[in-house]
Amino acid sequence: LQTDQPITFFANGQTFRKLVQWVDQGKTVSDRTFQLLRGDGSTFFGAISAETGVFDGHQAIVFTFIDQTEKIASAESMRESESRFRSIFENSFLGIMTFDSEGRIESFNRSSELLFGCRSEDAVGRNIHDFLPGLSFRPDTHGLQLWSRQGAKGGSRIEIKGLRAEGREFPAEVGLSSFYMAGNPYIVALVQDISDRKQSERELLKSAKMASVGEVSAGIVHEINNPLTVINGMADRLLRLAGRGDLTVENARQCSEKIAKMSGRISAIIKSLKALAHMGDHQNPNEISLRELVAECVE
Repeated sequence: LQTDQPITFFANGQTFRKLVQWVDQGKTVSDRTFQLLRGDGSTFFGAISAETGVFDGHQAIVFTFIDQTEKIASAESMRESESRFRSIFENSFLGIMTFDSEGRIESFNRSSELLFGCRSEDAVGRNIHDFLPGLSFRPDTHGLQLWSRQGAKGGSRIEIKGLRAEGREFPAEVGLSSFYMAGNPYIVALVQDISDRKQSERELLKSAKMASVGEVSAGIVHEINNPLTVINGMADRLLRLAGRGDLTVENARQCSEKIAKMSGRISAIIKSLKALAHMGDHQNPNEISLRELVAECVE
């Protein structure tokens, strides 16, 4: 073989000599990728296969070339795409988990590790309910159906309880979407701890309640003043009757009952005001007879 002649279709002349040595040694050369030269001097990557044969009565090596430019560019584009996805997945401030239709976790990003206090290698393979016990889901050809086990239905976003590795619960907002890969359904969950938001909502509600207390203070004073007037009137009546020597057991009983009733009314008003201001247990509304209320005011 005349291997000392210039071989211009290889970007590196040593490549040709190496191929010849491999073929001479009986090695298989099939779809090996090398950088090649075009006639205009530009380079490209090609897959080369080589085998011995006879050409024009002489022993020869037959080379087969396949242009790999598009294939390599496609593979490089895919690697870049995967790298971008991995960067987004790992550096997102949201916890991102993917799991299959059985709830088995397939991936668990860095924010999920911090959020749930569990390493990715320990989380993968576990069930999603270990971290989101209140979630139920059913992927189908029409999209993703999901709801909480407490009965609240959701579209693509829902608020449920999250569960940290040490067993502590926290309020979580979960966005879910489904996709199919190789004919199998998978779910992506974006999880955010909303403890701070819930605390802000509670503080805002408390501020609103305090503001409402201020707005109704004049009415409350009036509500308290009415029974106090009745109490003062009954006390004055007792004093007058006692001063004239006309106080009887029946008079004392009637006045005492009226005073006790008005005191109870004041106590109920104060209790309701405290519940409003301090977010205590809500009192169930009671039915009130307007006829009786007007009669009490007249008395």
